[in-house]
Amino acid sequence: MHLAQAPGDMGLRLAALYPLRRAGLSNVFQGQSYRYWHVTTGDELKAFKRLVGLCVTEKLNSLIEFKFELHNVYLAAAWDEAREIFSRMALLGLLPPAEMHALRGQFWFLSVFGRQIEYEMSESDLLCDWVYSLPEAFKRDTEFSRLARPELLQEGSPQHQVLVAWCTNPRPPEPIPGPEPPRLAEDGLLFDPSDRDEPAQRHELSAEGGRELPLTLHHKYRDFKPVTFGLTGALKDRLVWAVDDLRLAEKSAGHLGARYRPLVARAEFALGNFIEAGAAFDKAFEGRFAFGKSETTREDYAWEILFSSAWSYRLAGNYEQAVATLRKGLDSKSPHVGLRWWVAKWYSECGKYAEAAEELRRESEDLIRPPDSWLLSSILALAAVAEGEEDRAKSFGDRLRRDSPEIHRLLHSIVAEQWPRFEKLQADCRTAWLYAVWQTYLELPIQGGELHNFRAAIYQYGWILERELRSRIFERFRERVLKDQSLNTKSIQEHHRWPKDDLLCYLQKKQYTLTLGKMIKIIEDASSLRNETEGALVRWLQKRFPNLNASIPSMKKLNSEWRRVKHETPAYQRSDVVNNSSLCKEALAWL
Repeated sequence: MHLAQAPGDMGLRLAALYPLRRAGLSNVFQGQSYRYWHVTTGDELKAFKRLVGLCVTEKLNSLIEFKFELHNVYLAAAWDEAREIFSRMALLGLLPPAEMHALRGQFWFLSVFGRQIEYEMSESDLLCDWVYSLPEAFKRDTEFSRLARPELLQEGSPQHQVLVAWCTNPRPPEPIPGPEPPRLAEDGLLFDPSDRDEPAQRHELSAEGGRELPLTLHHKYRDFKPVTFGLTGALKDRLVWAVDDLRLAEKSAGHLGARYRPLVARAEFALGNFIEAGAAFDKAFEGRFAFGKSETTREDYAWEILFSSAWSYRLAGNYEQAVATLRKGLDSKSPHVGLRWWVAKWYSECGKYAEAAEELRRESEDLIRPPDSWLLSSILALAAVAEGEEDRAKSFGDRLRRDSPEIHRLLHSIVAEQWPRFEKLQADCRTAWLYAVWQTYLELPIQGGELHNFRAAIYQYGWILERELRSRIFERFRERVLKDQSLNTKSIQEHHRWPKDDLLCYLQKKQYTLTLGKMIKIIEDASSLRNETEGALVRWLQKRFPNLNASIPSMKKLNSEWRRVKHETPAYQRSDVVNNSSLCKEALAWL
C-alpha cells in the first residue's frame, strides 16, 4: 500500500522486491529459476509483476536505479516497460552511445534466449554439449544469475564464456535416456541392464581389429543433427532489435562490439537470415574465442564457430560457400575432426558423389578414423555408379525397354494421357521425359539423394526443350536456307556485314552451335526484322509454328532453371520439379 502511494521510493521498492527476486534466483542450477518465473502462477509471481509495474520511469535518474529496474522487468518479462526504461536512459545520456547500444542489444537478446540458456544449464535430464565445455567450478557458481543483469559483457568473464558457448553450439539438447527397463533373458531369468559392466567410453573396432574413433567423439563431431531455427511474433521483433543495436555497438566501438559477434550470429541464424549469420560467424571465427589460461584447460570454440558458419551457408543453399568455410579448418591448425565427413555429406546432397567419396577416403586415412556406416558405403557405391554412367537417360530407357517392356508402355501411356503433346516429342526426348519422371519419384536409400534426383529431372526438361528447338526449328531452317540459293547468298552477304550475329553464324558455320538461351533470343529478336534472313525466319515460323512466340516467357524461365542446375547446386524440392515440368509443357505448346 505504501509503495502504491510512493512508487518512486527506491528504498520501498528494494524492500518489497528483493525477497521475491531472491526466491526466483535461488538454486538456479537446480532449475528453480526457470520453473519459478515461467511455470508458477501463484501469488508470489503475481505480486512481483504487480510491483514491477509500479515503476515510475520518469523518476529514475541514476544508472544504478535504471539497472535495478531493467533486471526487474527482465524477470517479470515486462518488455513494454523495458522499452520505456531504455528510452529514458537514452534521453538522459547516462552511457556512451556504443555502450548503450551494446547493453540494449544484450538485453533484447536475453529477453528471447536468456531463460532457455538458464534452463539448459540447470536441467539434469538434458544432454547439452555446450554446458560440458564450461569449467566445473563455473557450473556450480550461483553468480550465473549475473547473466540476466544489465551489465556489459567483460572480456573473458564467466558470463561471456556462457554466451559464446551457447551461441556457437551447433548441437541441440537431447534428452538423456533413462535406465533400460529389466527384461527376460534367453534363460528366462530377469535381466537388469544396469547391472552389467560397461566401459566408460565405447569404441567400434575396425575390420583389422584396430581402434577407431570413439563413438562419443563421432557423435560430437559427425553424427548429430545441427540446430534449426524458427521464431515468430514478438520474439522475432525483439531479436531484430537486438541485432540492430549490437551491430551499431560494433560500428561505434569495434573492440566492444567484437565481444558480441557470437550473439549477432546466433540471432541472425534464429531469424532465418542465413547468409548474414554465416558472415557473422565468419567474423566471430576471426576472434578465435578461447577461455582459460593454461593450454590443458583452455577451451577453444573455433570448431563450433566454423561449423556454425558453414551450416548457415548450407541452409541458405550455398553449398560452395559451406564447403569452402569448412576447408578453413582443414587448412589451419584448428581442430578439424569430422570436417571432411560433413564436406562429403554435403557433396552427396549435391549429387557430387565422386567428390564425396574422395573426402571420405581421405577422412578414413586420418589418425582418428570414422566408424563404418551406411552413409559412407552408400556414397562410395553411388560414386561408382555416377562415374560409370554418362548418358543416364538413354541407359535408363534401354534398360526399361529391355527388362520391363510392360512398365515402359504403362509409364509411356500415363504421361501421354496427362499431356497429349508427349507423343509429338522425338524418341530421345520421350525417353528423357520418362527418365525425369522416374527421377522425380524415385526414393534413394541415402540421405539427400533425392536432391540429386530432382536436379537431374530439371536438367532433363531443359535438355528436352533445347533438343526440340534445335532439331525442329534451327536445323530445318538451315536446311531450307542451304537449298534456297538466293536466300543462302543473301545470308552470306549479311554474315560478312554482321559477323557476330548468332543466327547468321549458325547458318554459315558448320561447327557453330547454339545454346538454349541463344535460340530463345534469336526467336524473340527475329520480329525486329534487322535483315532479310531474319525476315525469312519469321515468315517460316509463322507458317509452321504460329503459336511459338506465346511460349517464349516459359522458355526463358525454364532456361534460367536449367542454367542453375548446370552451374550451381540448388536444393530443389519435388514441387520445384513439378513446376519445371509444367514450364516445359508450356514451352513446347507450339508443337
